[in-house]
Amino acid sequence: MFKKQLPLFVLIWVINFVILYLASLFAPSMIVLENEFVQPLTSAILNSLILTLVVSLVDPLVKALKLPSNDPKISGVIYAIVNIAAIWILARFALYTGLGISAFWVAIILGVIASVLQYLGWFILNKKGLAPA
Repeated sequence: MFKKQLPLFVLIWVINFVILYLASLFAPSMIVLENEFVQPLTSAILNSLILTLVVSLVDPLVKALKLPSNDPKISGVIYAIVNIAAIWILARFALYTGLGISAFWVAIILGVIASVLQYLGWFILNKKGLAPA
């Protein structure tokens, strides 16, 4: 089982890194990945790792709470909410994480984009037999 989870974890980490880094490059007035204590690359790596760790805990938590996760629409909404909340919370600790966002709607947009790209990454690995079902 771990052999199938590691490639998915690494892929989602890379996806989250690329999303955060590109967002900070293309929308620097809305997303900032640095402060006086944390460099931009360090901030992107740290925030993408934390976001990946939080997202990786969703499935076990959903199963433990016995929520209906068989429906892809419900799973998508759960993952989107978790991504949005995680990005928002990471931005609230900008002094430590280096992630700054200008408004809550930026977290919503980033969270939805992250959820869609994470799902696509899982779908591609699942199709190749490299991701847990």
